[in-house]
Amino acid sequence: MNIALAIDTAAPRLQLALLHADGRTDQSVDDITTGHAELIFARIAALLARNDLVYADLDRIVVTTGPGSFTGLRIGLSAARGIALARQIPVIGVPSLLAISLAAPKNSPVSVLLDARRGEAYVQNFDAPGHPADAARLCPMEIARANLPNGAIIIESPFVDIVRLAQFGAKADPAAFAPVASYVRHADAKPQNAARIARVRLMMKLWMAPAGLHIEPGQTRDAADLAKLHKQGFYRGWSSDEFAGFLAEATTPTYVACDAKRRIAGFAMFRLSGDEAELLTIAVDPKWRGKKVATALLHAAFTDLMMSPVKTMFLEVDELNEPALALYRREGFEKVGSRKGYYPKADGSAATALVMSRNLG
Repeated sequence: MNIALAIDTAAPRLQLALLHADGRTDQSVDDITTGHAELIFARIAALLARNDLVYADLDRIVVTTGPGSFTGLRIGLSAARGIALARQIPVIGVPSLLAISLAAPKNSPVSVLLDARRGEAYVQNFDAPGHPADAARLCPMEIARANLPNGAIIIESPFVDIVRLAQFGAKADPAAFAPVASYVRHADAKPQNAARIARVRLMMKLWMAPAGLHIEPGQTRDAADLAKLHKQGFYRGWSSDEFAGFLAEATTPTYVACDAKRRIAGFAMFRLSGDEAELLTIAVDPKWRGKKVATALLHAAFTDLMMSPVKTMFLEVDELNEPALALYRREGFEKVGSRKGYYPKADGSAATALVMSRNLG
């Protein structure tokens, strides 16, 4: 049996469970309606630590895919995909109604009926826990209740038995359970003000990084920390004012690698223009170099930009910077040109920049 981590953020609860290879389990449950993004990685770290495990011990991730809270689903799915990407392990996406059905006694017919508000319900019938008899659907509550099969156990709680989810996911075929959100009803699109958009974007985008770090979008409050870090790696470091200007622009997305206390270990900044992206700069704290933080930052950007119009990413790198060249080549970048005398050096000379590109389409 695999060591599995199960994640559920579809309901007003943050639920995690660990399933050991010998069948032992442990779980973490927080009853919260908001704030999943702020807690999820700290709770995962605590759960692993008290079981004497690290991320490298995980063999697969199991996550609920909805229907449920739009923001909650995105947080759980982003965390699951990020961990899986960093560890190169499978993610099992389990539809929430199926996950809820697992709480019923073995071999019992069960129907899951959830209040979808507006007088509607999410409903699905199962021949036995985890074995659908029909597809999940959205319909008027009265009709849903009137058509429930006789003799079936009715579950109306939105809360998953997180341990049973971990047990189910540990044996499930990844090809049959893709980690893709199942909304049943399309997410509402309500007008948002600028502050709310920034907040939602932050909560919805989290990626895993090595050594207990995670990656999230940069914020204007990071300007001074990024400037300090940048000066450690470049001859002509950018000022905090310059970073503040970039961080305030939607066309220059920035990704920061940080710990649970948001101490920044590295960052990457890009500029978007049509179907192209340019890596403007990437820097890692000297204490964190050699731990694949830069790789994780690039992977976060690749994953995020897959949902955008961007098809090609470009960058420039000092032709003598062998560690950076090795990283970019491993990540699929190829040389497409050069710029002589591009990088100023402390001795007054200038180094040649190689222009490299990578297809994201």
